[in-house]
Amino acid sequence: MLHEQDAPRHCCRPGPGAIGLAGWLLSGSGEAPRVAVLNCDTIRADLDAVIAKLAPDRKVTVSGLECTQTRLALAELRLMPADVSLDASTITLTGLVLTGLDIENIKAFLAPAAPGTAAPDRLSLAGEITAAKVRFEGAASSVAFDDAHVAGISGRPLAQEGTLRDWLSALAFDSAAAREVQLDPPGTTQPTVSFHAVAVSAFDGARVGRIDLHGWASAAPDGSVRVGCDRATYDGISASSLALMTGYGPDMPASTPEQIQADPKAALGEMARMLEAMGKDVSVDQASGENCVISGKTPAAAFDGKIAKWTVTRQVGISFAQMAYEGSEFTIRPGDEKIVVTLGRFAMSGVDLGGFFKPWADGTGMAPDFGGFRVEGYELADLAVAREGLPPVKLGSFVVKGSDYVDNIASAGSVRLSGFVFPIAIIDSQEARRPLADLGYDEIKLDANIAYTYDHKTKSLEMKQFEIAQADGGTFSLTFKFVDYDIKALYEAMSAMRPPLSLAGAKLEALTASYEDHSLFGRLIKVMAGEQGISPEDLVAQTQEDLANASLSAPGPITKAAVTEVTRFFADPKRIVLTLAPTRIATFAEIGGRIEDMEGLAKLLGLNVKAD
Repeated sequence: MLHEQDAPRHCCRPGPGAIGLAGWLLSGSGEAPRVAVLNCDTIRADLDAVIAKLAPDRKVTVSGLECTQTRLALAELRLMPADVSLDASTITLTGLVLTGLDIENIKAFLAPAAPGTAAPDRLSLAGEITAAKVRFEGAASSVAFDDAHVAGISGRPLAQEGTLRDWLSALAFDSAAAREVQLDPPGTTQPTVSFHAVAVSAFDGARVGRIDLHGWASAAPDGSVRVGCDRATYDGISASSLALMTGYGPDMPASTPEQIQADPKAALGEMARMLEAMGKDVSVDQASGENCVISGKTPAAAFDGKIAKWTVTRQVGISFAQMAYEGSEFTIRPGDEKIVVTLGRFAMSGVDLGGFFKPWADGTGMAPDFGGFRVEGYELADLAVAREGLPPVKLGSFVVKGSDYVDNIASAGSVRLSGFVFPIAIIDSQEARRPLADLGYDEIKLDANIAYTYDHKTKSLEMKQFEIAQADGGTFSLTFKFVDYDIKALYEAMSAMRPPLSLAGAKLEALTASYEDHSLFGRLIKVMAGEQGISPEDLVAQTQEDLANASLSAPGPITKAAVTEVTRFFADPKRIVLTLAPTRIATFAEIGGRIEDMEGLAKLLGLNVKAD
């Protein structure tokens, strides 16, 4: 059996024996218990035998024992370390009442099946257990709650002698509840997690059907950060997840700042392996919270905020199907400044970070694997960021989507941005603000749309839409198709922090770029003319003359035609389109090598410019 001295790293937690007894007293499952008759003459001996089996390193005191054939009540039950030199916890249950207690089934549950025989089916252990107060008190950690209630407790006997962990995983219950819960995780000196009320349903030893938390408040051990929610629920949560939430889960990396500085590779590996372990055990079908708040202070700034609602669906380790936050508002105070951020909605979907930390986990690199970071979609709506006394930067909507992933690379993706407003008044420097003010803008308004596809077999990247539109400015559009464009090799080069040499072999198949003016061109001409001390009309005439001379000295007919179309655009700036349709597909390296032969390059690329 596992004793506390077997786990010295957890000296400040309630000992395994204590947790085991608590699991027997305050745990269980879905099977309706049969009515069992208690033998009150032997009940104290039976109770001592059960405790001796689960917690042999404890001594027990009992007061106010009352027994009937169907009910056992104890004014107080206390388990203390048998050896006072051990840094172990004391468990105290006050006002303990057990009904439907089946001593024979409990003995069968704790006794492994005889060799060669199958273990019995799940056994009913108790119909209902209540306790007015429960306290786990250790040298540096404690757990306390009131009005504990557990119903429908059962256990699945083990096929062979098991450890405490095996027994705990074999327990189950229908429902459990408690009020005024306070947890003091290891390493703290005061309660850092509390709940006004907790309700748990359908625990089968591995997963919990639902956990409902009311009045949740948490604080960092040093008080630097505080978090709370009026209500939070977790559906289909694994037992390992529950242990992690309460601070008794897997150990976090223990590297000190000095150790990280001395051997950062080892420290990163330790953290990555811990995250991998979480991925195997931590899972939640769905979680949500309502009316949550956060506040804290760092050396750089103080902050506080609230979130009306958050949800997480199908989380496994550090990956999940969707995470969303709605109705958020944060206030940040760096020094004497005040910044207010409001956000209607933020969501991420299809998030898988498993491969991102792989180079750290296996020790093959210091940089993460960017190709192993996958997010199928982002959604952001109604964002406003404002410094006190200044107009806010706004973003109406920002949506990113990806689909049909191969090697964590999307086969299709899109980006849509709308309602972006940037007021120039937030630019502190008047000198930096002047160019935009001279153009006649009080604020910059932008919308954008991007859509692409990627063929993993041919390594073809096709930009079907790339459009950026500025209100009272102009619209720029771009489409293209590259072949032999190896995105995976590009990610690998980024992870290894080396030049993306594979792109030199990529080829340009087609490209079209266009600009449609809505007033920006006229604004630029006006500003440039003012800087030269001439009228806008004179500047346009002078530029057209310069372009006409450039046309005469063009190296060939293709470049001459292009300059002619640019001259037409200057005369009547509406829309200009540049098209590349290569006579043969050329690599990026070949295109770069011909930059000094402009006519030859224009012919190779099939250059065509047209002003509408």
